[in-house]
Amino acid sequence: MASEFPAGLSRSELDFIMRHDNDVVALERIEGPAALWKVTVSVEGGAPVELLADNGINEIYFQVFVQIDTDHLVEALRAVQPFATVGVVVMNDSLFLRSAFYMDFSNVHALSNTLRAVALAWTSYQETIAAAA
Repeated sequence: MASEFPAGLSRSELDFIMRHDNDVVALERIEGPAALWKVTVSVEGGAPVELLADNGINEIYFQVFVQIDTDHLVEALRAVQPFATVGVVVMNDSLFLRSAFYMDFSNVHALSNTLRAVALAWTSYQETIAAAA
């Protein structure tokens, strides 16, 4: 059975989907970069999580990330274990929880699931830090 959501997303579709996603409670385009948004996500009524979403200048990949404290790397690694699509990365000497997808073979679900996964991983990260304190 073919999906009613065809694969292949454009930058304008990314913006449209985020504006209409029920988990997105705030969306702001960041001026300057080609395609960078500040996205605030609340999953199932949970605490809002502020993320950055980036489509870069090549329009091939879409990534969602949130900066974490370098003092809590072990907690971050523990927090992402249940989230197969979220990892810990270094960008410009800072640590981030990050997830991404290739746009040509993805549909609306890839975008909404990526936003949810990073927001849930961030919440797990915060809970892991609180439990260790």
